[in-house]
Amino acid sequence: QSHLPPNIMGVNQSPLPPNMMRVDQSQIQEPTVSLAATLGSHNGWVWSSSWSPDGTHIASGSGDARVRVWDAKKMSLVSTLESHKDTVRSCSWSPDGRHIASGSVDQTVKVW
Repeated sequence: QSHLPPNIMGVNQSPLPPNMMRVDQSQIQEPTVSLAATLGSHNGWVWSSSWSPDGTHIASGSGDARVRVWDAKKMSLVSTLESHKDTVRSCSWSPDGRHIASGSVDQTVKVW
């Protein structure tokens, strides 16, 4: 017999709202994630990476003061952007995917 007030049900006895259902936790599987590629040609730590809005390219910035642009389908290097004088700590694509902004320890932001 429950010691709860008559208008309150115990946790295990509470009915679910009409739009919900119970899930058997033993049936839930974790998603499988596997490594798709390793892109490497930086000569320093990679501090930032960013997908282009359309998903076709990846930009990465690193301690070698360069931004590299990769073809996301072929996983190959497309371009190396050199102008910073020190570590590139961030890189981000413009919303239209036409430009990359990179921020550096050299106290500059470059727009490519």
